[in-house]
Amino acid sequence: MTPAQMGRTAASNAKNIGITQEEIALAINVNQSQVSRIFRGQVHRHTDTLEKICKYARLKSVKVTPDD
Repeated sequence: MTPAQMGRTAASNAKNIGITQEEIALAINVNQSQVSRIFRGQVHRHTDTLEKICKYARLKSVKVTPDD
């Protein structure tokens, strides 16, 4: 799964369990705008932030592969 796919999947999962971008941003100490970009699949270099978002959004760990 690419970082972009994982970001969109995390967004869907967060919505399903009722947590907001703001809540995630506060919990993992990043800006809400960065969470938004990751959810839209626009940020590919911040895999550590993506992993934190996925953990917070209770997304099971999947292998992240680079975009080509």
